[in-house]
Amino acid sequence: MPNNLKQKLTLIGSSGLIGSHILEQISPDDFQNVKAITRQKIPILDKKSFIQQSIHDFSDIEIMRQDLKKDIIVSTLGTTIKKAGSRDAFMKIDHDLPYSKT
Repeated sequence: MPNNLKQKLTLIGSSGLIGSHILEQISPDDFQNVKAITRQKIPILDKKSFIQQSIHDFSDIEIMRQDLKKDIIVSTLGTTIKKAGSRDAFMKIDHDLPYSKT
C-alpha cells in the first residue's frame, strides 16, 4: 500500500492479553503511524521502534484526547473483577473508561 494511503492507528490497552497480541502482529508496513497508549512501559515495544508509546494515567481523559486524534482507534481495555478488587472498580475500567474516551 502506498504510504499516502496508509492510516494512523492508536491502540489503547496494549499491555493486556488481547492488546499484547495485536502489538506482536503489527508490522511497519501496516500503518503510517502506530501509537500504543499504556499505563506503563511495555518491553515488547523495545523491539518495535516504529510504534510510539504514550504512557498515561487513564483517569485523566483530557490529556489522552490528543493521542486519540488518529484514523483508527482500537481499545482493548479490560480487567477482571478479581484484579479490579470490586464490581465498582471493574465497571469503571470495563465500562466507564471506554465510553468516556469517545
